[in-house]
Amino acid sequence: MISLPFLSAARMVRTLLPGQTLTRQHNIVTRYATALLGAPMAFLFTLSPVLAQDMFQQLRRGHFLVGMRRLSWYMRRGWPGINISRDPVPVFFQDLALPQLAAQRQFLHRRAVHLKPEVLAGELCCISACEALVAFSSPAYETCLARFRRDATVALDMALRTPPSTTPQTDDAPSPVQQEFSRVAAERALRDTLALLEQNGVKPFVLSGTFLGAVREKAILEHDYDIDIGVMAADINPQKLEHLLHNTPSFRCIAANMQIRLERDLDGTLVRRSIPVLYKLRHENGIVADIFLHYQEDDILWHGSPQYRWDNLTFSLAPYSLAGIHVQGPKEADRYLTENYGNWRVPKRKFYCGTDTPNMQLLPNPQSVALSLWQLRLFEGPGAVEARADLLKRMQKAGHIEKTTAGEWRILPDLFAP
Repeated sequence: MISLPFLSAARMVRTLLPGQTLTRQHNIVTRYATALLGAPMAFLFTLSPVLAQDMFQQLRRGHFLVGMRRLSWYMRRGWPGINISRDPVPVFFQDLALPQLAAQRQFLHRRAVHLKPEVLAGELCCISACEALVAFSSPAYETCLARFRRDATVALDMALRTPPSTTPQTDDAPSPVQQEFSRVAAERALRDTLALLEQNGVKPFVLSGTFLGAVREKAILEHDYDIDIGVMAADINPQKLEHLLHNTPSFRCIAANMQIRLERDLDGTLVRRSIPVLYKLRHENGIVADIFLHYQEDDILWHGSPQYRWDNLTFSLAPYSLAGIHVQGPKEADRYLTENYGNWRVPKRKFYCGTDTPNMQLLPNPQSVALSLWQLRLFEGPGAVEARADLLKRMQKAGHIEKTTAGEWRILPDLFAP
């Protein structure tokens, strides 16, 4: 039987999980109080002093979103077995050092008999992918890379062993973040964010779901959960932009995301490149604006996240009206939206930017491989077979997997070799 103190702590975690609470600025008393409660909970679920210490540090510093996401994973995979998170991708392993990643691996191995084999394989692969990235250019890289390839091979085999379910999906309930989303609040956040950027010499435009709302409905999409804004990377100084976002009183920059790419230079040496791609800016009313940097490559204008990249043919900008707000957006609206959504004229309530976007490209790094392997086993509903086949082709195009002479998929044996 679960004790009353534990139930009270679990309720506290559930209370903190809504995005507006997690992303706001908390005072020092709240940070330390939450840290002093969260760290023992992390230890209780994982039996790891290393992970408990990390939890304390994250919450003490006010990183509530990161800390609570990890704590929710410890609850789900630990002995409580309670799932309080609806994150579409596993984010428990990101931005950790090697000791913390090793502790997470040990935690999973201790819980292995209680986990489905495919879940264990997928999450171990996520951890080893992060280890390989962290260890890049160090003496530990080849050891971490070899472990990642082994984990990826097992995860791929597990994912392909069971056909995807074609049973229609029945869970259409909005996520907690979507439940909090308000069109009125989003309109104010959009207006204020555009004004902030324009007043500081930045030329913003709306994109993705926010632009779709402007074109199709002349309003913010009612089932959205943030606003999407683009800027041209060539027109801004990332350091100055980041300084602006971190030092405006009515906003809080909750993330400055880099895209990591392991690529060959001209002499064939594998190098690590980190490219600033995304800033998450929280308005004082709780709405988050994703500000994407756009990069030109030949006739492609791309933007991305730490997990994915989205390619569009080069576009110019034109004026639009969104809920009475004057905005700029891609002039070639039909082409742009078709590249991003396919049949964009038909509303779709459940949409995942990682696999439902025709123009998504996978990245040359181990985490991209691991997240793709994670997604392979999650497809369900009508079109699941086709969706999984499409993702396998994208992985092949990215150089992550190949087909053997027997027609079976495998991880490339020299993937990310130094």
